[in-house]
Amino acid sequence: MAGEDREDWSISLMTEYSILNGMNTWDKEATDPPPGVRAIPTKVVLVRKRNDKGDIIKYKARIVARGDLQNHHGETFSPTARIASIRMINVIAHVKGYRRLQFDVNSAYLHGHITEPLWIKLPDGSTHRLRKSLYGLKQSGREWNKVLHAALVDRGFKRMEEDFGVYRRVRNIGGVDRTTLLAIYVDDGLLARDDDLEGFLSVVVGASLVTWRLIDDLL
Repeated sequence: MAGEDREDWSISLMTEYSILNGMNTWDKEATDPPPGVRAIPTKVVLVRKRNDKGDIIKYKARIVARGDLQNHHGETFSPTARIASIRMINVIAHVKGYRRLQFDVNSAYLHGHITEPLWIKLPDGSTHRLRKSLYGLKQSGREWNKVLHAALVDRGFKRMEEDFGVYRRVRNIGGVDRTTLLAIYVDDGLLARDDDLEGFLSVVVGASLVTWRLIDDLL
């Protein structure tokens, strides 16, 4: 990391390591993989995030696994909401007067769990057993979706048969049916509801885990 941005990249990389270590992504103690098990290489991806004017607003460093070198034979499919479903939720929200909110889950994939014996080789050359679904692995999206689906079902949501990326919940509160619609696209979501959106999202996903933005009704 050379050049005038070197300090910004270094800070970003330290932040990334702090997040990964804080979420127990891998065993802290370096260990060699068992005989016959190859450690999956990782790499550092550097991205400059810019605003609409082209100004740099954030330096983002991410450590990702080389999934292209991974030998994985399990399921990798992870459902995402279709564009048509997202449009339908927007129409329903407009007609019924629901408030809408876009959100994304911070470090979403790292909430997924790796149960099979996998080792990764970090950029510093050390090898560690992997415990969370690090970005880049073939199964990471699926593992994250399994955790999210279980959390939503536990809170009364039902996955729609027509689109596995869409959920619905109806609860009777004070004699009034309250409907919540939720569309998931990887780690982004669209939520439509007829009352307290922010408080609801904090309870369902966790206040410290999400970044959200209310949507003005422009339809």
